[in-house]
Amino acid sequence: MKTWGPPQDAPSASVRREKKKKKKTKTKRDMGADDDDTAEAIADFFKRQKLTERDRLECDEAAKQLFPDEAVTPSATQGYCSYTLLAGSAKVIQFRPEKFQLNLDVADAATLVFGPLAPETRYRGRLRTSGLLIYVMDQVPGTSYKDIRITTPVIADDRHWARQLRLCEDFARFLALSWHRRSKIPASVTLCGKVGAQVDSKLRQLCEALPLRFRHRARLVQRHLPLLRSSLPLVLNHGDIVASNIMLDPLSGTLTGFVDWTEAELLPFGTCLYGLEELLGFMTPSGWVYYDRSDALRDAAFRKLLDEIPELKKSARLREALAVARDLGVLLWHGFAWDDGAIDRVVDDTMDAGEIMYLEAFFARPPAYGRIDQISAKL
Repeated sequence: MKTWGPPQDAPSASVRREKKKKKKTKTKRDMGADDDDTAEAIADFFKRQKLTERDRLECDEAAKQLFPDEAVTPSATQGYCSYTLLAGSAKVIQFRPEKFQLNLDVADAATLVFGPLAPETRYRGRLRTSGLLIYVMDQVPGTSYKDIRITTPVIADDRHWARQLRLCEDFARFLALSWHRRSKIPASVTLCGKVGAQVDSKLRQLCEALPLRFRHRARLVQRHLPLLRSSLPLVLNHGDIVASNIMLDPLSGTLTGFVDWTEAELLPFGTCLYGLEELLGFMTPSGWVYYDRSDALRDAAFRKLLDEIPELKKSARLREALAVARDLGVLLWHGFAWDDGAIDRVVDDTMDAGEIMYLEAFFARPPAYGRIDQISAKL
């Protein structure tokens, strides 16, 4: 087995929910690497919201009042849109400005569909001075995949290979849950998310404004939208599948859950297949690098997905639509910049080098949707 190289995060200019626009600051992929990074991320959050140290102390005091018998400490991983504290080993307290409030109907739907893979979330009120909203959620057990990639920079033996394989297959099982349990989604969860309600208009933007070399792929997806919509059901998608949000058992590779369901919404099944790419390689300053055996991992994940959803195994039409959904997810995720909560600017070569590198890597394969049919034919 070949050695897999150490992952390094690229200094991208504006990766959604992970990057700041045109600033040489720590990104969410970098946040939590050490105490200095955590402190910087927290200070940046309060500065962006035009809040003071007194407002932060108000948050800390509110958390201690909610959990007087627990040690309350800042989370090592801080998001762009919130200030996050841990209460012991069981609960997370998150303070969010109103423009980044959580959709509790979606949060409840996530626990109904994905069970323990999605943390239960509750609203606990609003701070009097700052107006920040207070949410309490369960801590998801395990270690983030981002930290696994840092602490295990080289995967060179069968044990590490088995861990990666287990994670990829568990990701397929996670996707299958959204298919099988879609009837559990309450009627209050509608097609009204930032992405789902605007797929057609966003694709038109991408077809018109993406760097020229990606427009053919966007137009191909646009032409296949009728196939996708007539073939695949709407399911609950996580919406932010990146390494820092994936939790796993560090020894076995068993998927233990996902954090940060803020962007979860209804989208066609398979849209979040872009997240599988996160498990198949790593970003370097010069671009995305796939592991030596990434094809074997990808094939294993798709085989598991077809095993979990017999309808996909039986229907070439569904498999073709699934490949379209994967490409749609790549476009919607990496084709738009994250500008302080706004997701409406198409990326370009000058401002968004990191996103461009993801697009180049994830669209390096030709749009031969028959690849999934080839996998099925081997079963």
